[in-house]
Amino acid sequence: MPARARGFLSRKRSKAAFAGGVAALLGGALGLWFIVHYKPAWYRPPVADAATVERAKASLAACADRISDRLVLGRRFEVVVRADEVNDWLASWPSLDPRASIQLPDGCQQPAVGFAGGAVWLGAHVAQKHWQSIVSLAMVPALSADGATLHVRLDAVRGGSLPIPRAAVRELVDPLLNRARRSRWDTESGEEAWFRQVGREMASVEDLFTGVEFDNRFVWPNGERAFRIDALAIEPGAIKLVIEPL
Repeated sequence: MPARARGFLSRKRSKAAFAGGVAALLGGALGLWFIVHYKPAWYRPPVADAATVERAKASLAACADRISDRLVLGRRFEVVVRADEVNDWLASWPSLDPRASIQLPDGCQQPAVGFAGGAVWLGAHVAQKHWQSIVSLAMVPALSADGATLHVRLDAVRGGSLPIPRAAVRELVDPLLNRARRSRWDTESGEEAWFRQVGREMASVEDLFTGVEFDNRFVWPNGERAFRIDALAIEPGAIKLVIEPL
């Protein structure tokens, strides 16, 4: 083959290899973009408009009345809480209770809850200087064999569909734990003791990965009635709790 023809073929192969490399690089970058910007199917934060607030008020009052009425009877009963109800409550919280506020880390907005894959998912839209993503945490709750304690373990943390390293998780979650420890709660309700226990048990995000245990004893604020969770099950879009009055 003449030298000129060989040179032409060599240049042609080089151009094809370069074009292939650029295409692979662009394809990889596009794939990474979709991975980071992936939105889980369960992540559906509602718009905090007047309709959402009214819906939240009605469903929260109905849920509270239902639990109060059943606790008075003193028998075990089942409570089903749907994710869409919880998300309405989250979005409407400033209107439901002006004294309370949900403080998120800087750059976090639109918190939402999901029930999927045997876990309670907590997510929010996180925007930093050079990136943004739906950051989500999967919490797996379980009761001890004797039912005396509730064990909660952090199972996964993701940005989009990409796992997030623990060091980055620590920067995101530790400020929330610090705020929980500094929070003041109503001394007349059972909330104070429970949240003090949260702050005591969870010193850092590493404790969450290992799992944290809480006393399976709670106090319903309406009537100061004590109860425990006798069973729990997570289904797509809802969590089922069997409540036993004490």
